[in-house]
Amino acid sequence: MGRFTLAVGSACVVVLGLVSVLPAATKIKTVFTDSTGSLPYNLLLPNSYSAAGAAKPVIIFLHGVGESGTDNNAQLNFFPGAMVTETQTGGHQAVMIAPQCPVDHTWGSQLNLVMKVLDSVESNYNVDESRIYITGLSLGGIGTWDALKRFPTRFAAGLPLSGIGDANAANTFKNIPIWAFHATNDDVVAYSGSSNPVNAIRAVNGNHINEDGGKLIFSTTTTGHGGWTDFYKPNTYRTDGLMTNASNSGRQDIYNWMFSKSIPEPTCLSAIAVGGSFLLRRKRR
Repeated sequence: MGRFTLAVGSACVVVLGLVSVLPAATKIKTVFTDSTGSLPYNLLLPNSYSAAGAAKPVIIFLHGVGESGTDNNAQLNFFPGAMVTETQTGGHQAVMIAPQCPVDHTWGSQLNLVMKVLDSVESNYNVDESRIYITGLSLGGIGTWDALKRFPTRFAAGLPLSGIGDANAANTFKNIPIWAFHATNDDVVAYSGSSNPVNAIRAVNGNHINEDGGKLIFSTTTTGHGGWTDFYKPNTYRTDGLMTNASNSGRQDIYNWMFSKSIPEPTCLSAIAVGGSFLLRRKRR
């Protein structure tokens, strides 16, 4: 949708006009560019995507350090195939954004551009702005923790894998549904990179970890710096944190859990122009 923002007193009013978008496609390669820099990314639209149909959730995937570059291809080398299948043709369909971080950079230096890509996708595609999710592995796991810290109101849930989170940001993290994953014997990114923020979140909010449907889940394994392929498979990890067949456990897997999360409605009102009339809704950012 195209978006035009007006400020009226202390309220924020947004007038949205419906515009046409590209027809559904499997993969669109493009580059976002503005005065602050550029960021290549792949955009994946599920086979049920329609500009006039139900709005789709969005999943941002942040790759690891080995896939950095500018060719807009390498970030797909370790792209989680199970997640692509599940979200593009499977039972949990979503729009996926796969940006590529430049060589010798961290995601922390690129997150402002990532968020601008998200803004662009929200403006031009039929997506559900209340169901924006972010996940990543290794360098991307670090970036996922960082994105949740810096932009906590933009994400309905985050799934950082084998990353490093800031334990001092626990008061921010505690309000965001997070499913973290890390091998206890990881010899590349220390297990404490995930266990420290998880323990800090538990300390500040008293939230019981690994409760079905809860905000904080922590899955561990002994796969070294890896185990990500299994994590992204449907019905593999479940909401008590264990690796087992979730479909037979009565518990949610990562997709049912993730898609059940949405951003709470804030108090700022928005106006939507539809067919010459105005409807009021709450603005999410």
